[in-house]
Amino acid sequence: MTKSERTTLFNLAVILFNIVIGLLIEGIIIGLIFIALHSNPNLGESVPMQVVLPLMLLVGLIVAMSISVRTISWAIQKFHLEDKIDQKVISRYQKKL
Repeated sequence: MTKSERTTLFNLAVILFNIVIGLLIEGIIIGLIFIALHSNPNLGESVPMQVVLPLMLLVGLIVAMSISVRTISWAIQKFHLEDKIDQKVISRYQKKL
């Protein structure tokens, strides 16, 4: 397998990982908001909740990206992928440590 093929495979794995981690974190945030709305039904019709929900989803996306970058950086070091995939990909994640 060539370096180019390994880089493509690595990028596909990163895309799938980002989707999974994003859905997981967003699901947790939505679940917590649902619990808060279930305990206080009047809260759902208030203006602050309509402002907080999109803000919390944005925070969830930022947290998911941060976790993703740190996890991918760790995986590159742990499995010694520095010499197996393209240096452009390595430099994208190594400076984030």
